[in-house]
Amino acid sequence: MPSLSKLSGVEVEVPGDLTAALRNRENARNTFNELPASHRQDIIDWLEAADDPRHRTERLLMIVDVLLPRL
Repeated sequence: MPSLSKLSGVEVEVPGDLTAALRNRENARNTFNELPASHRQDIIDWLEAADDPRHRTERLLMIVDVLLPRL
């Protein structure tokens, strides 16, 4: 089930698989939620443009990897 990411009064509908991917990754989830709504929507649009389930999974992994802070 999709969830809503709300920050600064702007809501963005987050697909269930992205919500699940970020659920146990607090740092990545916080980074995602701190992005401007337009950037969050760009990420979601890119994820949803994947043409098959394998590509979508690869994109999910890339999204989480990019959102994780570098040590």
